[in-house]
Amino acid sequence: MSIFRYSGLLKSVRGIQHAIYQAATKRIRSLIALIAFFLLGYSTFVVTVFLEIDVSYDLIIVPILFFGACFVLATADITVRIFRELLSANVQLEKMALKDVLTQLPNRRQLESRLNIAIDDAKQSGSIVGLMMLDIDRFKRVNDSYGHRFGDELLVAASGKIIRSIRESAFVARFGGDEFAVIIDDAKSFDEVVEEARNAIRAFTKPVVVRDQEIRLGLTVGVSFCPRDGASVDELIKNADLAMYNAKDRGKNTCAVFSGEMVGAAQQKLQLESELREALVHNEFVLHFQPQMDISREKAFGVEALVRWQKKDGRLCPPMEFIPLAEETGLIVQMDLWALKQACRTGADWHARGMQVRMSVNASAMLLGRENIVKQVLQTLEETSFPASYLTMEITETALLQNIDSAVEVIRQLKNKGVEFSLDDFGTGYSSLSYLRMLPIRALKIDRSFIKDLSVSGQGAETLVQSIIGLAGSLGIGVVAEGVETEEQRDFLKRHGCYRIQGYLYSPPLCQQDAEEWLGNHMDKTLHS
Repeated sequence: MSIFRYSGLLKSVRGIQHAIYQAATKRIRSLIALIAFFLLGYSTFVVTVFLEIDVSYDLIIVPILFFGACFVLATADITVRIFRELLSANVQLEKMALKDVLTQLPNRRQLESRLNIAIDDAKQSGSIVGLMMLDIDRFKRVNDSYGHRFGDELLVAASGKIIRSIRESAFVARFGGDEFAVIIDDAKSFDEVVEEARNAIRAFTKPVVVRDQEIRLGLTVGVSFCPRDGASVDELIKNADLAMYNAKDRGKNTCAVFSGEMVGAAQQKLQLESELREALVHNEFVLHFQPQMDISREKAFGVEALVRWQKKDGRLCPPMEFIPLAEETGLIVQMDLWALKQACRTGADWHARGMQVRMSVNASAMLLGRENIVKQVLQTLEETSFPASYLTMEITETALLQNIDSAVEVIRQLKNKGVEFSLDDFGTGYSSLSYLRMLPIRALKIDRSFIKDLSVSGQGAETLVQSIIGLAGSLGIGVVAEGVETEEQRDFLKRHGCYRIQGYLYSPPLCQQDAEEWLGNHMDKTLHS
């Protein structure tokens, strides 16, 4: 092969190398160009050495120099690209670290940073900073009923409602879960901030629409102020939270402003919770039984079993002091199951002695929501040998509506086994004919608040009670009035067709021994209700 042929080949190689070099200098990000340049440079060296071609050294040196230059350029180019991508990723991560992914609102971290700036500004200018903590009422119920995806869409819609209801200058953030926070640093007075909180609450009086479904929620708000209620981020958040929980204790869907007394109340609540847990461990609870009367025959037909907390010093703790807390902490389920078993044991003992008494027990929303509740109830009946046909489980409208589909299924399954159900505190919740028609219940219980007002003129209680009695009759179910304390109330109920009552007119809740004696004097021993 002639020297000219190899010389032409080498020129071609150098031309290709030059083209690759140009590509590299134009920052064409291709490792293929770099690899090709290296292979061609290497081939030039091989051809020169092994074929002993007399060519100038630049054919060898130049490719090596080109290779080095291209390597540096390509490496620098790749490094710049990686740096830019890392910088971009870092910016995105920083944004993600400061924003809530679901609602796209600032998150807790950004809230705390913004609140810290507002506090520093307030210290210098002498202005006030208002912090509102907002919690969506009944969100958990909807989330459990419709699923988490629906719940996420609901949170997005709710966050939009909050933003639209308050001033544009406010800083709105998602604090976590169904809780939001709002910073207002341009208010002239405390009242301005409170009014913003009320605006947000009023916005939730209208339903939130998700997937063409109207969902009715509520909003509970707690408010704290800087510098009055604290001069640090942690203090303001803690105190606004305390105010919010105080508002929840007062009935939800309202606003509370922090005060020093709330700290003591919160500490007392924590202490009570601790004592409540110990009471469950040490079995400090007892059942009292309030007789239920059939006034058409003046005979007892059953009792309602009521949980009482008998503390170590013998003092009975009022139910309203611990039942709401038990519901809030989830301890109510354990209490309900204990009460059910004790009531069935007592009922079985009374039946064995000839007192065919119907036993009514209360069932909380949490109890109805347990996956194995049907199995647990039936197991309790079997263990205690108490007949299912004599057990009535009382549920409130509020508990029923927390997950109506699941509750109806539980009711139907237990109804098929003989257990009866009654709707407690009827008229105080979301009374609706639509769900009453689908419920296989034994009776409606008229709330004591309506009975109390029967003797008060101008309250409309008489019309309301008559309507409930008529409604129950039209649906073919019974009605029981609770809280009857006067003969006037009893006579009114009797005139309008309500013959089953309970209340202090006949007897307060009694301990087991006193209840046995009372029932022995006021019921037919062969009565089967």
